[in-house]
Amino acid sequence: MKIEPTEFFIEAVQKLDSSERRVVLKSVRKLELSIDWLGKRLHGALHHLRSLRTGHNNRLRIVYVENEGTGILLIVGERKDLRVYSRAADILRELGL
Repeated sequence: MKIEPTEFFIEAVQKLDSSERRVVLKSVRKLELSIDWLGKRLHGALHHLRSLRTGHNNRLRIVYVENEGTGILLIVGERKDLRVYSRAADILRELGL
């Protein structure tokens, strides 16, 4: 599958420590190599997004959108307080997707 990271995703990955960064990049690689979209589909206003668990103890989420056969990686962050999902919604509006 074709994967395109956004600048927001790249910045978020760079802020992670090196061991967690490796785990996240390994998950991105799994997504690239899979034949089906991974992660769970979100609900409500974010129903067209997917969330993939990653990081140590699955504490992080990679939030991405499927767009014409390409996975656009929006953001990676902690699920805590659901901030990663609200940030993903903001990024989606900013990108106009």
